[in-house]
Amino acid sequence: MLGDTPRYEFFEQDCTDEDIDALIENKYGKKALALLQIGQKDRAELYLKYMITSKVSDRTLHAINSVATAYGLPRVSIQASSLIQDRGILEIDDNIIYSAQYPLPDWEPMGGWSIDRALLLAITKQESGFRTNAKSGAGANGLMQIMPSTAKKVAKENKVNISEIDMSKPEHNMFLGQQYIVDLLANPSINNNIIKMLAAYNAGMGTVVEFEKNFETYDPLLYIESFPTYETRSYIKRVMSNLWLYRARLDQPLTTMKALANGEWPLYNSEDEYVQKQIADRMSI
Repeated sequence: MLGDTPRYEFFEQDCTDEDIDALIENKYGKKALALLQIGQKDRAELYLKYMITSKVSDRTLHAINSVATAYGLPRVSIQASSLIQDRGILEIDDNIIYSAQYPLPDWEPMGGWSIDRALLLAITKQESGFRTNAKSGAGANGLMQIMPSTAKKVAKENKVNISEIDMSKPEHNMFLGQQYIVDLLANPSINNNIIKMLAAYNAGMGTVVEFEKNFETYDPLLYIESFPTYETRSYIKRVMSNLWLYRARLDQPLTTMKALANGEWPLYNSEDEYVQKQIADRMSI
């Protein structure tokens, strides 16, 4: 319910000897572990994903989830934990499932963080489900589903050669997505308003401007429900929910949830000390 603090206890799941043994018993699991040992995460991920679709035992599925979480394979951990939930494996704690479904991959935007991790991860989870090679029918690419025109514009503004950008690389895609969010938040029509920023990220700035020409409200919930497309209404709700769960996951204040519960617009203010330190360190150079 809006205003309630999430009741889950998030934690990093340990990968035990029993988990390793369970994977070694499967030939694909054994190959995946060998690849992880030499840093070949992408290839290991293919084997683990195949295992998930191969009707493995509950014990093996739990092991896949543990290994994926420990080695920073967010897409695998989301798929495995979702199947654990679907199967109703009662001996596995719900907190383990939620920790896996809101992963903290060891990715970082090129040049470092400028926007709180919770917001970027919330958007990434909704945009691609952490699939680095995601591509939409409209042509959006990668983790944060960046359109080619947006990529070119952001790269030019930040003096980055677009030909050197690989949209499938997390650090490149997240750099473009992060800078685009910075630009949107700074737009006078958005002015740090997270709801309006998400509407623009999903539907385009032009759509937001056109909508607001004919609709004016000081009620953020009414704004969401009145937005002309179902896709964008649903998108805003899901990303806001992701944001609050990631804030809880990172032990950060739920300021925007409280604001919305009080009928106020949720404005972006950094709540992430890790990101704040990175920004301060860059400014001191």
